[in-house]
Amino acid sequence: MPVPFGFSAGDFVNAIQLLTKVAKALKDSGGACDEYQSLTKELHLLLVVLEELSRLPPAGPASQNHYNAVRVMVAEVQTPLNDFVSRIEKGFGRLSINHAQLSWTATKEKIKWAVAMQKETENMRSIVMMKLISLSVLLALPTPGALSRIDKRVSDEHWEAVNRQNDLLRSINGLNTQQSGLNTLISGASNAAAAHSRRFLTMCTGIASGIKLLSSDQRRNERRAYLHNKNIRQRQISTERAVMRVTARFRTWAGRSGGLVQRILQMLSDFSRDGLAALEKLHRLNVDIYNILLRLNECIPRLPSTLLEDNITFIDVLNRRSSLPYSIFRHWQVGSPRAIRALGSA
Repeated sequence: MPVPFGFSAGDFVNAIQLLTKVAKALKDSGGACDEYQSLTKELHLLLVVLEELSRLPPAGPASQNHYNAVRVMVAEVQTPLNDFVSRIEKGFGRLSINHAQLSWTATKEKIKWAVAMQKETENMRSIVMMKLISLSVLLALPTPGALSRIDKRVSDEHWEAVNRQNDLLRSINGLNTQQSGLNTLISGASNAAAAHSRRFLTMCTGIASGIKLLSSDQRRNERRAYLHNKNIRQRQISTERAVMRVTARFRTWAGRSGGLVQRILQMLSDFSRDGLAALEKLHRLNVDIYNILLRLNECIPRLPSTLLEDNITFIDVLNRRSSLPYSIFRHWQVGSPRAIRALGSA
């Protein structure tokens, strides 16, 4: 079927798309002017970065080849980029002016930008992007000088780590040795302390037992001494009372008998004082003897023996004496027939 006026549906679609692009480019905001200004800013910034890269000095003789490759790649990016910037600034310079001052010429440049330059801008952007990626990869590659420095630094750090590890191992060994010695010392001190504690407890137990025995013996001795002194005092009081009674009687008789009685009383008085002194000395002597006997009894334990003084002595009705040795009856029971026979034979 023939198409009216000689146009197809695709031609109408392309015409509509072209009119849409032209309408967007003619807008005051977000149109061709904004796209142009944004693109020129990006391109100038990229040119500044490439210029700085081309001015970088080489790191050293070893990295000269790497430096030359970077400069060649920068030049390959700069040449088409400078041509593109010069061409768009020359053909579309009016798009950088303020929107209020735009004329019909600027409007034609907007339409031209929308029709022809957007596609070319995208192509240039893709080409420059590929070259920049290659340049970034080239810059990221390490140079021989950098590799040698990195290798040297890694080697230094490795040996430093090895030395630190050796120092740490020596320190750990020293600490282990010190810990072993300290554990041995602590174990010895603990054993010694335990032994001292046991000896101290044993000594305290013995001292407590000795104190108890001494206390009981002391109380018993004090009781005996108290009773002995009490008996002596009672005897002394009885003697004094008897002497006083005798003295009173003699005084009564002396009152009757005159000077003879006085002399007798004087003699009795002297005798009373001398008797009291003698009794006091006797009392002291008895106390001393008693203390000596107590000490001897405590110091010299005595068991029965086979001496004559340990034998049993018997006296019959005829006053005859006989003795039974201790060695004979010490294991016998009292009242046993054997003991009775032995006593009869003795």
